[in-house]
Amino acid sequence: LWFFASYSNQRDYYWDVGVDASNDLTAVRGRTDRYFGKLNWQLNAHHKLVGTFHLDKKKDDNGLSANSSPETAATRSAKTPTPGLGYTGVLSDRTVLEVRYSGFYGNVQFNPTDPNQPRDLNRFYDIDTGFISGGHYYWYDLGPKRTTVTAKVSHLADNFLGGSHDFRFGVQYSAASAGGIVGYNDLIYTYSQTDPGYGYGISYTPFSYSGDTKAIGVFLDDTVRVNNRLSLSLGARFDSQKAFSAERAQLDEFGNPTGTTFPQTDYFTWNNFSPRLGLNWKLTADGRTVFKAHYGRYHRAVA
Repeated sequence: LWFFASYSNQRDYYWDVGVDASNDLTAVRGRTDRYFGKLNWQLNAHHKLVGTFHLDKKKDDNGLSANSSPETAATRSAKTPTPGLGYTGVLSDRTVLEVRYSGFYGNVQFNPTDPNQPRDLNRFYDIDTGFISGGHYYWYDLGPKRTTVTAKVSHLADNFLGGSHDFRFGVQYSAASAGGIVGYNDLIYTYSQTDPGYGYGISYTPFSYSGDTKAIGVFLDDTVRVNNRLSLSLGARFDSQKAFSAERAQLDEFGNPTGTTFPQTDYFTWNNFSPRLGLNWKLTADGRTVFKAHYGRYHRAVA
């Protein structure tokens, strides 16, 4: 049993010229706390577990420019836990099983630096002076995530069908999503000097979005050792990949669900078959001259 853990932090601070450095709302800061842990556990002579966990906690204050009021300050915060777990089992002197899981589950927000300030505050721009007050120009709440699971069995078969065979069977599954809620604050233009009684604005409605993928692949590889000088690699893989936007709720002007939902939208589904064939032939007994050839068909994965 072996365990390792680490922690680090980073702090960066600076201010724009003309901005009050004593005001927490005006500071431009970058803060990062990073946690990492790894566990190696040899259950017995044939079974082993490896677990990992990585977490970044970040907070970046955008601060202010000289022509903005303090309430326009906004902060981006993010938490990105990344767990992982692996298992290796020696099922016999010829068979090994490997299973891997990994994940990424983010929570990213962009909100007013002052936690007591509403995120959907109107934003005012004075055309005469260039002064900006009210809320920041937009906010968001995002949740990118990905889950991946793989499993592989390796098996050595001697004297099978006229040769030695190194079989590998496997399956891979992944699901990912990138989406969330975004809101642009209403923008109001004013004239404080040339025409104080006149102004106009632009109204925005928050919206949600999502980009999703699911993929599953299965494969079989066989390395055949015909004799000491000739080996063949035979393989085939099948992948089914789907890209879509998951069902999303319609939002009102405050970013709350209205009770109406937009149905799932499917973009495409790819079903691909990929054969592979390889040859390794020692032309001379001493192995100094070798002829190698490979044929394979490969398809791009959905990111």
